[in-house]
Amino acid sequence: MKNEIKRAVKIKEEYSSKTERTSKLEELENMNRKVKLPGFIVSISVGSIGILLFGAGLSALLVGNYLVLGLSLGIPGLVLSLIAYPLYKTIINYRKARYASKIIRLSDEIINDGEK
Repeated sequence: MKNEIKRAVKIKEEYSSKTERTSKLEELENMNRKVKLPGFIVSISVGSIGILLFGAGLSALLVGNYLVLGLSLGIPGLVLSLIAYPLYKTIINYRKARYASKIIRLSDEIINDGEK
């Protein structure tokens, strides 16, 4: 009988809407992820492209002995690699400002509920 109840609860959870199932802490973690993930993705992408360009330029310069091609690929690649972290910080700060009131309100609710 207990096993049937557990299975019924599990099936009910699958069909209930996500907003009903998420707790306040899960909602807070999701909002925190919303703040950080876009900056992470953009900075990793820009940094990776920069490193690939820098590597291609360095290879063209050292192996192929193509000075102009090597410099025209290497310098922009180096610049892209160097701006990846400031770009990350800029995106994070913008998104923190955008979501700060919601995150602080939800954090206060969780803290106040925990103190009771």
